[in-house]
Amino acid sequence: MSTSIKTPSSTAKLGEYLAKLLACKADGTNWVFFRDRFMFAIDAAGLSDHFEDAVTSAEPVIPVFADPQQLTADENKVHDAYTARWRFWRSEQAVIKQGLATVIPDSLFRKIKSEKTAKSMWDKVKREYEHNYRWSPLICAANCKMSGAQMEVT
Repeated sequence: MSTSIKTPSSTAKLGEYLAKLLACKADGTNWVFFRDRFMFAIDAAGLSDHFEDAVTSAEPVIPVFADPQQLTADENKVHDAYTARWRFWRSEQAVIKQGLATVIPDSLFRKIKSEKTAKSMWDKVKREYEHNYRWSPLICAANCKMSGAQMEVT
């Protein structure tokens, strides 16, 4: 996956891509296809670093100043840059979280809605489907292959 390109259009693109994405079924039968297509959409919109990069997936760290009440000119620049970065990060996070919320079942949304970041929401969705449905007969038929006497999960 690629590193995200920080443009306001990346969030608009994600909305377009997710609008075309089939929702994940509650029974998990289309989980593997949904997972891959969701990540393709995130990557195509240039937002994949919200899932891969520890710096981008976490909220930007507020700078610490010696005297927050009396900022120097340089400290003001640092603060302004942080504020702009934080606002853009929040905007991208909100778009990703909303996009994910629209393509998962309501029962799962209730379980993940309080997560702080898009990555933590996505990780919880993955755990839900990959843990609960991994060995169901339908999922296994779609995602497992036999190799001699060994079964491999793809």
